[in-house]
Amino acid sequence: MRFTGQDPADRAPEALPELAGLLASGEVTLPVWRSYPLQEAATAHADLEAGRNRGKIILLP
Repeated sequence: MRFTGQDPADRAPEALPELAGLLASGEVTLPVWRSYPLQEAATAHADLEAGRNRGKIILLP
């Protein structure tokens, strides 16, 4: 199931509470590709646009 997407027809925000529960229980995991300090947000965005990531990108404060 897809919870969000670029196309509004693909979005199901009402399912987010269920997703949060699955994440909290460990039944679902999200792969993290890399974390960046906030100062490197431009680099993170460039990597995302170039398709270099193989998971989620996290910006840290």
